[in-house]
Amino acid sequence: MGVLEEKFAGQVVIFLVSVSDAFCPGTVSGQGLVTLLPVPTGALSGSTTVCAGAAAQLTLNLSGAPSFNVIISGGTQPVTLTNAVNGQTFPVSPTATTTYQIAVLQPQGNSCTPSTGAGATVTVNTVSATATLSDYNGFNVRCASDNDGSITITPQSGTAPFTATWSNGSTGLSQTSLSAGGYDVTLTDALGCQWNQSVQLTAPPALNVNTSLSRPVCFG
Repeated sequence: MGVLEEKFAGQVVIFLVSVSDAFCPGTVSGQGLVTLLPVPTGALSGSTTVCAGAAAQLTLNLSGAPSFNVIISGGTQPVTLTNAVNGQTFPVSPTATTTYQIAVLQPQGNSCTPSTGAGATVTVNTVSATATLSDYNGFNVRCASDNDGSITITPQSGTAPFTATWSNGSTGLSQTSLSAGGYDVTLTDALGCQWNQSVQLTAPPALNVNTSLSRPVCFG
């Protein structure tokens, strides 16, 4: 028996071209049409960096079926998407750097075993810093009316370069010639993520002198 196959756009046409037994040839006719289903695939894209507390948008890259039921793993809770389509986006809000993967991929209208591809990583950028204050025997300015205090901000995490803006209108990571009082600072890194801090400079109490007079009772 001979069979001839011709493939057309995801389909295979099978023609019966000959048939015979051990002694005689037979009569042949007819053809069959076999539809080839594509392998369903799914992957994620949209790897990015966000500030702590911000959300990111990830994208589904799906093929092989008109829609899918998808479960995404990686976060504190799985993300479940029903009847998802190619190019659909969804938000995630990780508290730390997280890689998301397609854990379950169920194609609708295609019984072939699906294949999952690359995941997407959301990097969480956190800005933190320490504030170093001037110290004069436990106070931040030398005397009550002096303006010799200072504050220096040292970034501990985040993406350089950093900028700092202060409530007194100044800028820069270090401030000098400050009097006692409160100062607010906002530290911003290269990605626009921020760290806010309130700093209080203290001064010793002002010196007060009280005098009293004792008169002699007798001369000499």
